[in-house]
Amino acid sequence: MRFSVFATLVFIAFSNAGLFNHIQDSWSFDLDEEKESFWMSRMRDDVPLSQLVIPGTHGSMTDSVDNSLFQTQNVPLAQQLIGGIRYIEITCRYMDQKMAVYHRNADTGYSLDNVLTTLYDFLDHEPSETIILRIQESGTFDFNTFFDSMEGYFAPGSELGDRAVQHIYVGNSDDATLPTLGEARGKVVILQDFKSSPRGPYGIPWD
Repeated sequence: MRFSVFATLVFIAFSNAGLFNHIQDSWSFDLDEEKESFWMSRMRDDVPLSQLVIPGTHGSMTDSVDNSLFQTQNVPLAQQLIGGIRYIEITCRYMDQKMAVYHRNADTGYSLDNVLTTLYDFLDHEPSETIILRIQESGTFDFNTFFDSMEGYFAPGSELGDRAVQHIYVGNSDDATLPTLGEARGKVVILQDFKSSPRGPYGIPWD
């Protein structure tokens, strides 16, 4: 069951074309206004995430990509979060003993470490918020290698793993639905769009 069944998303591309052509859009481009950094604090705890219209970005980490065909964003992740973005989409490829973030065939220059650290730092500062993170798999290799590599990012025992224990939403493994806002405040809700066994140990299975 795909995520589109669960929640309504508004995808926003902070595109170079829009900015360079002097398009003025006070909502989309006014990303330094911290008034959007805690917009979820104004909502009730009992509201399911599936009933929220959640602003998100496609190819969320492409702000530094040189190829304009692959660059869908022109501001970094931290600035997107301050601007109110709460759905993040990344594609990971296991390379050189780390999870690199790609968009199609373009290396974004970011790693999964960078993404998670930015999300955790933001939630430390804005504990009323929740972030939905879709992680996709890229590349051609044994999915077990990809899955085993993921373990190091979420298992306790490292600085990043210990922060994951605090900030990753862990729901009922038999329940493939989104939580309420109150259940997910201060958390990252992962949509797992890669194979694993067992299915979906890090979050809600994408399909």
